[in-house]
Amino acid sequence: MNRFSEDDGESTLPSDLSSITISSGPSSAENFPSVEPRVMPWSLLKEMTDDFSAARLVGKGAHGQVYKGVDKDGHAIAVKMLHGFHFDMEIEQMISIIPKVHHPNIVQLIGYCHEIEQVVVEYEGKHVIAAEIHNGLCFEYLPNGSLATYITPDDEDSGLDWQTRYRIIKGTCDGLKYLHEGLRSPIIHMSLNPSHILMDEKMTPKIAGFGSARLFGVENTNITMSPLGTMGYMPPEYIDKQVISKEFDIFSLGVIILKLMKGQKSYHEWDFMSPEKFIELVAHEKWGERLQKTMDVTLVEGHFQQVKKCLEIAVRCVEYDRQKRPTIGEIVRMLNETETSLIPQIDSGLLLHVHPLELTFMLSISLEVPRKKKAASMSSSCSLHLDNKGNDRVAFLLVANSPSRYLAKDPLCGVVPPRCIYTLTLTMCNNKQQALSMPSIDSGADYFTLHSVVVGQYELDKDTISAEYEEFFKKTKEKAGHEVQEVALNVICCQQQADCGTSSDSEPTGPTVEIITKADALEVSSMDVHPIEPWDYDNASRGEPSCLELQDNGNAEVNSRRHR
Repeated sequence: MNRFSEDDGESTLPSDLSSITISSGPSSAENFPSVEPRVMPWSLLKEMTDDFSAARLVGKGAHGQVYKGVDKDGHAIAVKMLHGFHFDMEIEQMISIIPKVHHPNIVQLIGYCHEIEQVVVEYEGKHVIAAEIHNGLCFEYLPNGSLATYITPDDEDSGLDWQTRYRIIKGTCDGLKYLHEGLRSPIIHMSLNPSHILMDEKMTPKIAGFGSARLFGVENTNITMSPLGTMGYMPPEYIDKQVISKEFDIFSLGVIILKLMKGQKSYHEWDFMSPEKFIELVAHEKWGERLQKTMDVTLVEGHFQQVKKCLEIAVRCVEYDRQKRPTIGEIVRMLNETETSLIPQIDSGLLLHVHPLELTFMLSISLEVPRKKKAASMSSSCSLHLDNKGNDRVAFLLVANSPSRYLAKDPLCGVVPPRCIYTLTLTMCNNKQQALSMPSIDSGADYFTLHSVVVGQYELDKDTISAEYEEFFKKTKEKAGHEVQEVALNVICCQQQADCGTSSDSEPTGPTVEIITKADALEVSSMDVHPIEPWDYDNASRGEPSCLELQDNGNAEVNSRRHR
């Protein structure tokens, strides 16, 4: 059974989000090269849609229904049949605006129908001849539906990874830039919302729904008395004074990006905090872990910064003062800069490529935890990846400016072999008073400094202790011709309150994690335990990543392991 979108009827919807695939074949735009819309007779529309059969119905809304039609060449076409007078307004907009627009991110109008048929009907007991008006618009068929389908209340089951979401954001911005800056007479869409962003076979976004659009000449603003737009996407200056400008669309774009990145409902959380805090919270809490799970560690930092930039853009777009909103040209430029930063910088001169550059510790305080155990429940860990892309051994020394806050009081040190990734796990101490004094998102008081230097084959062997590392780095800095690189890693602490009470069956809680510490545990500083996989641990005194594999007979075999 198809699920229908209750918008204006232009969107076509897949039957199941889990069944969506991104095609590698020709897109709908390639099937229909840019041509002027043509008049299409009513009989042809009936033929393409099997006389508008229910099996062909793929969308419906207040103004009409959308059917999937197939032309004589086998190409799918979306046939939108309009109710009565809605045709007059929408066809006027479409015929005056759409033929001027040819862009990969704008839906293509293929044809239209406005036909009056003489039919015999019964009226007051008599058969009379009446005029039956058939109004229709034909667009390229976009099988993956509207963006509204993928924006869920909590954003947990939309099925879109970050790369796909970014392509949707970027494509929508490219299309809007064409409307605002790529035409002789700019077009203000006036009704930009997720239902008017349709997705083709390759999940390429295309802007649709031009029934409310306006052509603008030299004037940058206008006043209207007609109700336009969609509630929730209209800027305050339009609601208060009916002011129309390009900033109308920019505001709508900001709301769309926020919902795409945070969810249909939860994006309103930003109303209760500063923009900076909202950006950090969403980036770290919502996307930090997702990115680490879905892509190579060497790519995470670049995409994480891209996430933050998109959030920053969205927050600026919904500024109350329209003069403070960025232009679409500025937005596209900022997005292009994030793409440039994703290009691998192999020859950047860095000895160690570090991810993340901000160490985030999520402290969860449960109201159900007894008082004497509350401090332990506030412990939190963060992984730090050191990527050596070069051919030399690189020694590192990680020093905290406030070591008493963390489980490891001494500096962490080691040697990263060539072409390897070295992973450290940092754990905040579980002392209640110290944990409560942790820096918040807005604070920059806590940080780590990572020192790194190239070392020879026999320098700093596996038995070297941290005190010797400190002395080695101190002497190296004093020597001429030896470069010791330093990177500052800011610490961000997000305190969140865990849910109280018992979880429902539909929302299972994750396993409880308990951090076990021992004052004299000097050899092993961190361990990642999984019941059916090898145990990874970092031997702090030896500086080599190792793997402890449990055998069936209970014996343990220790092997050196590289991440690549």
